[in-house]
Amino acid sequence: MNSGESSDVATSLLALCRRSIRDSADSSRLYQRCLRLLTSQPTPSVIQDEFRVVERIKKRIVRRQKESDAVHFSELCRRLESQTTIGNRWSILYFLLLVCEDNMSGGMSLNTDLLLTQSSLQATGSSTSLSSGWSSSGAVRKAWLPSSRDSHTSHTVGSSGFVSGASRSSTDATPSIRVNPGSGRSASQLILALGQTVGPLQSTPVTTDGGEHAGVEPPPVSAIGERKRPSGKAALFKSYKDAENTSFEVTEAALVRDIVYALQGIDGKYLKFDATSDEYKIDAKLGVPQPVRDQVGKLSELGWLYRQVHSYVSKHSNNRTIGLVAQSFCAALAHELTEYYQLIAVLEAQQDGSILTLRRLVVWTYDPIRRFKVLATLVDACKGLKGGALASAVHAHLQDGDPFNQALVGQVLRHVARPLRYLIDQWVYEGELRDIYDEFFVACDVTCPEEKLWYDKYSLRRAMLPSFVSLELAQKILLIGKSINFLRHACHDRTAIGIRAKAPTDEETATVELTCGDIPGSPLHQSVDLAYRETSKRLLEVLHTKYSFVDHLKALRRYLLLGQGDFIRHLMDLLEPELVQEASLLYLHNLTGTLESAIRSTNAQFEQQDILNRLDVRLLELSPGDTGWDVFSLDYHVDGPISTVFTRETMLRYLRTFNFLWRAKRMEHGLASVWKTQTSHNRQISKLPEMTPVLQQCHLLTAAMMHFVHQMQYYITFEVLECGWADLEKAVGHAGDLDQVISAHETFLNNITSRALLDPSSQTLLRQLRTIFDLIVQFQRAQDDVYTTALAELKRRDEWNEAVDQRAETGQWGMAESQVSANDSRTRRFMEVEIRKMQARLAVLSKSYQDTVQQFLASLNAQEDVNLRFLCFRLDFNEHYRSPRLQNRNPVGSIA
Repeated sequence: MNSGESSDVATSLLALCRRSIRDSADSSRLYQRCLRLLTSQPTPSVIQDEFRVVERIKKRIVRRQKESDAVHFSELCRRLESQTTIGNRWSILYFLLLVCEDNMSGGMSLNTDLLLTQSSLQATGSSTSLSSGWSSSGAVRKAWLPSSRDSHTSHTVGSSGFVSGASRSSTDATPSIRVNPGSGRSASQLILALGQTVGPLQSTPVTTDGGEHAGVEPPPVSAIGERKRPSGKAALFKSYKDAENTSFEVTEAALVRDIVYALQGIDGKYLKFDATSDEYKIDAKLGVPQPVRDQVGKLSELGWLYRQVHSYVSKHSNNRTIGLVAQSFCAALAHELTEYYQLIAVLEAQQDGSILTLRRLVVWTYDPIRRFKVLATLVDACKGLKGGALASAVHAHLQDGDPFNQALVGQVLRHVARPLRYLIDQWVYEGELRDIYDEFFVACDVTCPEEKLWYDKYSLRRAMLPSFVSLELAQKILLIGKSINFLRHACHDRTAIGIRAKAPTDEETATVELTCGDIPGSPLHQSVDLAYRETSKRLLEVLHTKYSFVDHLKALRRYLLLGQGDFIRHLMDLLEPELVQEASLLYLHNLTGTLESAIRSTNAQFEQQDILNRLDVRLLELSPGDTGWDVFSLDYHVDGPISTVFTRETMLRYLRTFNFLWRAKRMEHGLASVWKTQTSHNRQISKLPEMTPVLQQCHLLTAAMMHFVHQMQYYITFEVLECGWADLEKAVGHAGDLDQVISAHETFLNNITSRALLDPSSQTLLRQLRTIFDLIVQFQRAQDDVYTTALAELKRRDEWNEAVDQRAETGQWGMAESQVSANDSRTRRFMEVEIRKMQARLAVLSKSYQDTVQQFLASLNAQEDVNLRFLCFRLDFNEHYRSPRLQNRNPVGSIA
């Protein structure tokens, strides 16, 4: 292009500006901006996208709240596409966009009429392709355009190389630029002319289309060719400016450098960590566009996440008091940090090669941000936790629908679970608890005595139970180690069980098994079940063979639960003379001698000597008015491992049950003595006809009491003791561990206690039953008094008759009048006083007995236990105690 052609282009541009704006100052500024734009030679960085440019123009029009103009512009663009004579529509549209952006940055509002002038797009007759203008001169190549998320903004460069200035709206008092429709040139011709290289402005006037002087002259062509063309990232920064006029005072390379520093937790020159807002920030005074600030903020999030993870690792990695599990968690985090440091090294290498950009950083940090978000979440969840609680916190994040997060948490969990698996193996296979940091879910009380080893020394620490280990599995693990220690310390048996060889030897496999521990049938379940069966089997074998557990259990059934009938009966017969005395007159050595005599005289002599040595006599606490029957009790001494089952509390329950059964047995024994007395003296007392009503009531009351006691004995012996004992034998035979044996024994005692009316809920029934027993004892004493009085009267009468017979044999007839009168007086007194007294006493006892039995039956019938309700039916099968006539009739007949 020669100088004349350049001058024509400049003259045409100046004429166009003068026609668009009549004010000379504004038209001169417009001319200078257009000339600067044409000579700046921007190098676009994207593919020439006509649609993108159109959309950006429309967005700018819409922002100025001119939606109708935007629609009009779309129609003009459609018409422009239909023009086949225009070869580079993108260049035209891009030039118009740059003109618009440059005017807005310079403080002059560009009216959209410039873009919407229909006449500028109609005249196409003299237009030529733009490819010979912009493209041939190298002035237009690839435009550096914003990304899709900030495509609504554009940028330009000021004279200093950095963009500055405030945002200006369409309402500024700046004259708008209007294109004169009658300029005589089409838009294509104007763009073609402006696409040629133009020289700088001169001060000589220039005329156009009318000879008007503009006051400036186009520059020569040589001056334009000498301008230095910007290149690289500096050209990109100089060609970009956002809608808010925020300038690029910081280069992209500087921001990338600071972001790499931030990724390592180090403050950069422009990007620093703000402790107040807990984030990385760029100084608000620096000229960095808001989209770039947002992108830097998103990239620096990885640095914030790194600070969280690195801070936790630095704080706890050398702290031994946090426990092995927390240290393993720190090791897992440190492994992730090591891989992260490798990424930082790669980024620094790329930074040194000047090939690292913000957009590439987004790609490089995509996966690390995801990983560190998960790691930071785990760190927050695990703060202040240790042991099983920390493992549970990590396992809680395993239930994630994202496979990436699930795999990462699973990897961390396997590191965390390794110390737990080690502790479990040591406890299950060796019985050793190496938990110096109290992080295992099995706790040990070192102050507990050996006799309480099974119950109190070892327990579950629920707070440290991992969520991936079920409670049932944890209880089995606890039981295995507890059984091993019980064998060693209580049973003094150190025989190797041989389950260690069947355990998994691969540490990784064992850890994976642990994290899947809550799945039934998993390898961990199988190995724990195997150790549980072998250990429990060995423990029960030692208890049954070496310590004769079953034999001691049977001994308690025979002697404390009165199962050995001949021994109990003979012992009562031997002890009766002493037990009827006051309790304070009893001596323990005398009772012990009687016990040994009963053993030697019954089948108890064939018991094992160890069992007989444990059987002893015990006297309960004395209360005023107690007799020997009230304080006597048998005792059975237990020690060694069997005391784990027969604890002190358990033996007290046996003692309480023995006292109840002994009292009931005493009722049966006493009524048997009453019946024996009646049978042996009935023929003698039948000589006293006036005693017939008294004896009849004695027989009736004895029969009623014997029926009651026999039914109670049957119920207690067969329905309570024998049925419970059968269940106990079956449960002990099928027990898989010592806890099941203890549980079966406890169930046996609970059934006896509840069905024998010894539990707290049956205290009313027990008091009524004891009242009935007391009435039976009173009746026994009353009948003894009746027979004693009757036999005394019979003896007196026999002596009177014998005296009469003796006088008759001596020849004397009858007795003296005074003797006869005294005898008749004693007889009348016996009949009128003694017999009435006997009848009244028996009547009171009978009435009290019937009333108490009725209350007892009513209470039994109200019980929820079907066995007690059935006992009520057995005691009153013929509804004798429910009969209305029983309330009105005299229980002892007519006294008069």
